[in-house]
Amino acid sequence: MSRGHEEKVLDNVTTTNNYVDSKLVEFLNYVRAKVWIKNTHGSNSIKYKILARASLQDSDAGWEEEVSEQTLAAGASADHDITDAWALIKIQVKSATTDAAGTVDAFIVKKRY
Repeated sequence: MSRGHEEKVLDNVTTTNNYVDSKLVEFLNYVRAKVWIKNTHGSNSIKYKILARASLQDSDAGWEEEVSEQTLAAGASADHDITDAWALIKIQVKSATTDAAGTVDAFIVKKRY
């Protein structure tokens, strides 16, 4: 059995004024995750947050902010450890500059132990 799994959830995604969701990542049967975000834009900052949800089944289950909104400068990266028990994780990104593009790559690496 594999001890972990890596998934690219944002692949050179371009965003402007509104938040864009990453792919949803199922987190059941894992005990921790490393979320890595890279602002690939040459000059504009981006904003991001990491959201998590407690249920796969219940569409009314709300998304909780695991990491509140943060700003990432052009060319910079950030990583966060997730250790709480969640069913789903996603990243949301948008440009920090109104009407200007931002570009982002992101990975989530999950570990079973």
